[in-house]
Amino acid sequence: MSFNLTYLYRIDIDNKDEGLREPSGIVLDPSRDGFWTVSDDTKMVFRLDLDGRLRKSRSIKTEVDGLEGITIDPAGKCLYAVCEDKNSILKLDIDKEEVVETFNLADMDNWGLIADFFERGDANKGLEGIAWDTASDRPYVMKEGDPGLLIELSRDFKEILSHQLLDRRKGFVDPGVHHDPGIPAQKVDFSDICYDATRAAFWIISDKAQRVYLYSLKAESVLDSAPLSYGKDCKYRVIEKAEGVSYDAQSTRLYVGERRGSQALRLRGTSIRTAYGRAGPRRQVTSPDWDPLHQLADLVGRFTQRLGAKRCNRTTRLPRRRGSRLRSAGPPG
Repeated sequence: MSFNLTYLYRIDIDNKDEGLREPSGIVLDPSRDGFWTVSDDTKMVFRLDLDGRLRKSRSIKTEVDGLEGITIDPAGKCLYAVCEDKNSILKLDIDKEEVVETFNLADMDNWGLIADFFERGDANKGLEGIAWDTASDRPYVMKEGDPGLLIELSRDFKEILSHQLLDRRKGFVDPGVHHDPGIPAQKVDFSDICYDATRAAFWIISDKAQRVYLYSLKAESVLDSAPLSYGKDCKYRVIEKAEGVSYDAQSTRLYVGERRGSQALRLRGTSIRTAYGRAGPRRQVTSPDWDPLHQLADLVGRFTQRLGAKRCNRTTRLPRRRGSRLRSAGPPG
């Protein structure tokens, strides 16, 4: 299952006065009229509209900072945010606009199965992302690294059901598209995660590898991956600090949150197409080595993407909405 990303637009968010300085995870609200995001240095869950403007009256205060990832339950009633420092999960009631419960990973049944990964690893490589698998109706949390870990939880957040290592053997490698020869596989980190019901797989982004991976639980492997890059104004650009990811199945758009310095989040809308700009169909990445055929496919895809972007930018300029810095062919849908 291969894919190709096409850059659509950018939203700039800069709200230092309200504490949106270190934005991390993002999630599209089920109403598709805006986003939820967290900032790891502020005790707040922020509500944004589609233009990136803060909706202060809808934002929710918390008593905890260090929040990294966020998701929403299938019913759209509650938000769940992970705290890296404490390896805990906050449950927030959207209507009540408050935190109603906190779950510590170490207090859950079967904690002993994964305890060593947290106790012996880097303390700064704790929980970084959370996503809800709508097919199984179960939440998953993701450890950032040392090692990367995907953990399945029960719906009531009382039990650890299973876990999978996210490593080289599963296909999490950096082939060095942006930086030759790429970073070692053990250095690939995991910044955020979201679930794609149409593909029955997770989108996982890596800040250090500057890459997005499509990961299948069933196959326990990366189905495909692509560099977080795009062509614009006849230049090849890279999303250097990817911190959040969210998928909209209705518009087939992937939203990637990019931290620029420590001041703003650039939210980039990206459409997803299948097998475009590739050197033929690509097989699943199950080998621990990134073979020459995969490297060639990536290079050809990158060249095609750049060439297409240049041609497009020479002939077409996307409309710009007044009062914002959103560049897009339109809102989702």
